[in-house]
Amino acid sequence: MPIILNRSSAALIALACSTSALASDPAPDSQGQTTRADEIVVTASGGREQQVKDAPASISVLTREDLDRLPYREVTDALLEIPGVTVTPGEGNSRDISIRGMAPQYTLILVDGKRLSSRETRTNGGNISEGGQLPPLEAIERIEVVRGPMSSLYGSDAMGGVVNIITRRIAKTWRGSARVNGTMQLGSDYGNVADGNFYLSGPIAGSVGIQVQGAATRRGEDSVIGGTPERRDESLAGKLGWNAGPDHSFLAELGYYRQTVTATAGKTVATSATVPTGMENVQAQRRYVGSISHSGRWGFATSESYLQLEDAKSLQDGKRIKNTIAQSIWMVPLPANALSVGAYYRNEDLTDTVGNLLAGSTRDGASRRQVAVFAENELTVLTGLRLTGGLRMDDDQQYGTNWTPRVYAVWNIDRAFTLKGGYSQGFRAPNLRQTLPDWGQSSRGGTIYGNPDLEAETSRTIEAGLLFDGGTFQASLTAYDTRFDDKITRVTCVVAAAWCSGEPLSSIGRPPTTYVNVDKAKVRGIEATIDVPLTSTLRVNATGTLTDSEQLSGANIGAALNDTPKQQASASLNWKPTTRLSGYIRGIFRGEEAITEAQISGNATVAPSYTTVDIGASYKVSPRFTLHGGMQNVLDKRLSYDRFGYVIDPARIWLGIGTRF
Repeated sequence: MPIILNRSSAALIALACSTSALASDPAPDSQGQTTRADEIVVTASGGREQQVKDAPASISVLTREDLDRLPYREVTDALLEIPGVTVTPGEGNSRDISIRGMAPQYTLILVDGKRLSSRETRTNGGNISEGGQLPPLEAIERIEVVRGPMSSLYGSDAMGGVVNIITRRIAKTWRGSARVNGTMQLGSDYGNVADGNFYLSGPIAGSVGIQVQGAATRRGEDSVIGGTPERRDESLAGKLGWNAGPDHSFLAELGYYRQTVTATAGKTVATSATVPTGMENVQAQRRYVGSISHSGRWGFATSESYLQLEDAKSLQDGKRIKNTIAQSIWMVPLPANALSVGAYYRNEDLTDTVGNLLAGSTRDGASRRQVAVFAENELTVLTGLRLTGGLRMDDDQQYGTNWTPRVYAVWNIDRAFTLKGGYSQGFRAPNLRQTLPDWGQSSRGGTIYGNPDLEAETSRTIEAGLLFDGGTFQASLTAYDTRFDDKITRVTCVVAAAWCSGEPLSSIGRPPTTYVNVDKAKVRGIEATIDVPLTSTLRVNATGTLTDSEQLSGANIGAALNDTPKQQASASLNWKPTTRLSGYIRGIFRGEEAITEAQISGNATVAPSYTTVDIGASYKVSPRFTLHGGMQNVLDKRLSYDRFGYVIDPARIWLGIGTRF
C-alpha cells in the first residue's frame, strides 16, 4: 500500500531539496507588505518548512522586499513594526531586542538556525550588543520572529521568543549588491551616522561556491548626557559551500566582528569629582565565529547539523569567552506525522582577570557545560487540524536535569480563517556569573554580586490566536498569559538582606546589587495586526500590543517585571504608484513604561508615552541603482534622560544609494 504524506511531511522533502550549498537565483523584488499567511517559515519547527498559517507558533516574517522598502540600517530597525517585540531605545547597534515583556536575555537570536551567542559573550557589558554582530542587511533573505516560548526546541534562551535571521544562499551565478547610507541630525547636539554594507556570491569551481559579506558603521558622539556615544562597528564574514552530490552539502563559515564605543565625560557621561571633563571610557570587543554545517538526505529522513566555535574578547581589559556549540536535528516524514528529533551541546568558558571587583577574591573565570535532547511530532488529526507535541531534556552541569514540554494545535477552519493555540513550559538557568559568591561585576545600576542560593527559573505559557487571510486583506489577533516561578530579578543587597550589603557604592554612587528569585510573576498581553489595500497603489498595515506584567511577590511586589511599554503600536501607509517609485509614512507609539534601573534603586519611576513619525521614499534610477531617502522623527520628539531613563535621536534626514549587479 502506498504511503501518503501529509503537507508537513512533504515539506521535509522540499526543505532537503532547498538546502544545497548553491541555490537557485532569487525571485524578482515585489512590493513589501506585512506577513502573509502563505509565506514559508522554518523557525517554528526547528528547520522544517511550513506556511505561516500552519506553523505551531505566533510568527511574523520580514521578507527581502520588506527590508528594501524602508530605510533600515540594521536588523533592530526592521523589528520596530513586529507586534509583541520591543526594541530598547537608542540608535543602531546599541539596541537590544525583547519579546512579550521579557528581558532581552530571553530572546534567542539565530543566524541561519545557528545561535549567535550566549549573552555571556558580551564580556564587558555596557554599550556592546548583539546588534553589531548581525549580518548586514544586504546579506539577509528574510527575518523570522517567533513570539512566545520555544524552549522545547531551542532551550532556555528562547523563553521569550526567537529571532531567526535567514541569509541569502550561495548563488549559482555571480551576483552582488552594495549600499551606503548617511544620516544628518537636525539637532546640533547629536552625532551623525554613516554606514555601508555589501554582499557578493557565486560559484568558484563546479559544485563549490563562495559568499562574502561585510559592513561598517560610524556614529559621532552626542553632546547629551545619556545620549549615544561614539560608535565604530565593522564586520566581515564568508561562506564556502560544497554540494557533495544530490543528497549532501557542506558549508564552512567564518566571521569577524569588532565594536568600539567611546563615551566622553561632559558629552554623553556626566562629570564628577572622579570623572573630569574629557575623560573617555572606551569599550571595544572583537569576536570570531566559525562553523561547519552539513545538510543530508538519507532516504528515510533529512538532517541538519553544525559545529560552531565562538571567541569574543574585550580589547581594553582582556576579558574573554569561548563558546562551543554543536547541534543535530533529524526530520522524519511518516504517514500523517512529521517527526523531528535532535541533540544539543554547549560549553562556555569565561576568563576575566580584571572584572571581579570583590576585595580578596582570586576568581578569574568560570565555565559550564550543558547537553540536551529533544523531540517534536506533528500529527494530522483531521483534515485541516494538526497537533504538535514536543519535549526537551536539558542537563546543566550546575542545575541538573529539566524537562520542558510543549503542546500546540493549528486548525485551518477554512481557506481564510486559522485558529491556533497551545501550552508550553520554559526553563532558564542563571548565567555564569549570577551565582558566583566570589564575584562582583561593574554595572551602571550598581556593582552586581553573585548569589549562590539562586535557583533556575521556570515558566508556563498559554496562548491562542486567530488569523484571517482574505487574499489582499490579512489580520490576526493573539492573546497570551505567562506565569513565572522563581523569576530572577535584580535588587539592592540591602533589600535582599544579602551578604554583599556592606560592599561599597559604585563609582557613580549606586548601591551594591545582587540577584534574587521572585517567587511568582506574570506577563499577559494581546497582539493584533492588520494589512489592507486602500487602492491599487496605497496599502495600510498596522500592529498593536498590550502588555501587562507584574511581580506577584518579592522585594518589588506589584511592580512591572521589565521596562516594557504597556502599549505599543505602529502604522504605515505605503504608496507604490509605479514599479520604480515607492514611499511611506510610518508612526510608532510607545506607551508608558517602568524604568527597571529605578526599581533597583527603590524608586517607582514611570516614563510617559510618546509617538514618533517617519517618512521616506525609494526610486529605482536604473535596473541596477536605487536611491533612498527620508526623514525620521519628523515631529522632532525629544526625551529627557532624567524623565525617561534614555534619549532618542531628534529629527534627522536620511539618504542612501544601493546597487545590485
